[in-house]
Amino acid sequence: MKIRFYYFYNPLWREFIPSCQIYGGEFNVLTNYISEVDIDFGVFCLDKLKNKNIHEFDISSESWGADIDDESVILFSLYDEENLEFRISITRESLTFLLKKWLDFIRLEKDENYEEVIDIN
Repeated sequence: MKIRFYYFYNPLWREFIPSCQIYGGEFNVLTNYISEVDIDFGVFCLDKLKNKNIHEFDISSESWGADIDDESVILFSLYDEENLEFRISITRESLTFLLKKWLDFIRLEKDENYEEVIDIN
């Protein structure tokens, strides 16, 4: 799966906002979760994901649930928890990799023309 990191201009806020999406633009629970992660929360999540002594932990964002469950993370909508269309599982390793890349991206100087495409399995 390829994920695109990019900036879009929000005219209401008059600033560029970091975002991510599946390369090709389709809706995805994973990219919606990642888009809500800021630097402080991302560092917190990485700390929990990297700690192999933690087997269960809640790293939910404002809209998306994220539960560490041993070597996987279950992502789901907090507004529609029973809807299986809004529920996925990703390996702990893949989410750790993606969050590291996301944090590197959002720490960069904002540039509307810059984007990154990340390939995860």
